[in-house]
Amino acid sequence: MADLTSDERKAELYLAETHWRRNDQAERHETLNRRLNTLFALNFAVLAVLGASLRLGELVLPGFLEYLVYATIFVLIFNIGLLLWAYRVGQGSRRPDLDTLRDITADVRSYEIAILWTAREILMAMDANEKRIFRKGHWITRAMFTSALAVLMVAAVASLSLRFAKGA
Repeated sequence: MADLTSDERKAELYLAETHWRRNDQAERHETLNRRLNTLFALNFAVLAVLGASLRLGELVLPGFLEYLVYATIFVLIFNIGLLLWAYRVGQGSRRPDLDTLRDITADVRSYEIAILWTAREILMAMDANEKRIFRKGHWITRAMFTSALAVLMVAAVASLSLRFAKGA
């Protein structure tokens, strides 16, 4: 690569920078997916704890505790809906399309033009992906809040149902 001209070296640097930014963006998206998976697991664990606490308290529950159970189930279902909505955002795009890239490199004789076209395609995909990452992060943040609320509500239901189970 020592025989590259100054313009070609600049184009290479530009392409390397766009690759780095795309990889950084992909890592942020993977971090959001890991949070999403963790929140799904947390919600189903919280649901299992809720079921176990209600199983322990197989007795006639006071009215306020029944309403708390219904509200907790509603929050859990709402939270799973938020997580599914965040999951729906999906993966970002990976541009340039390889078939188009093959055609461009076959048609264009200038190495510099092919590199600049590739970098521009990557930047266009990154702009679209940034909006997806923001939307997914927004829904996951809301789901984290409702997950924390669900954990607190299940803890309250579990402690109250154990209290009434011992009192019976």
